[in-house]
Amino acid sequence: MSKAQLEQKVTAYLRKSQLLADYWHRPLTAEQLQAEMDRMAEHTKQPEILRELFAALGNDPFLIPECLARPALAERLLTNWYACDQTIHSDAKHRAETQLSKHGGIEQMKQTSGMYREIEVLKSNSVADEADRSASRGAKLNSTEWDKTVQRLASIYIEHAAKLPEEAYDSMPIGKVSALQEDETSYYATNPQQDG
Repeated sequence: MSKAQLEQKVTAYLRKSQLLADYWHRPLTAEQLQAEMDRMAEHTKQPEILRELFAALGNDPFLIPECLARPALAERLLTNWYACDQTIHSDAKHRAETQLSKHGGIEQMKQTSGMYREIEVLKSNSVADEADRSASRGAKLNSTEWDKTVQRLASIYIEHAAKLPEEAYDSMPIGKVSALQEDETSYYATNPQQDG
């Protein structure tokens, strides 16, 4: 890596770190940097490379967290704060809510400006199905994966979803579009369908 590229990377992560402090009033603390170093050390799959990096930084207790922990932590926290900031995303959320209220049916949803995606989810019932999980255009799930998916979908529609997957599955309003949902990357609505 050239010196210019290295300077660019350092400048970028310092800007991200400063943005956390200035915009979200969440400056990175020495405790957070140390916790990130502890996490890196605990979860590394290549401890010898980590030791080499420490040595390259002269085993300096200030340089190591600044050069290794700050970039990773600033990126992760900035991504999280940005994803959860309702002020930044209020226009996108409002547009999604408006389109969902105007285009509530499946065929109408295909006409919105958002991305429309159908995923066929099948419960695998045999070892042969397990071996052929990618044969369908959707996803074949084992029993555990199926149960978790059903519970997650049921919880979108029902405040206190049934504990048993069969009950949750039976209680889902098939063909009804959910209220607007939000995750780390998008706003979305679901519409469970049943095939035979």
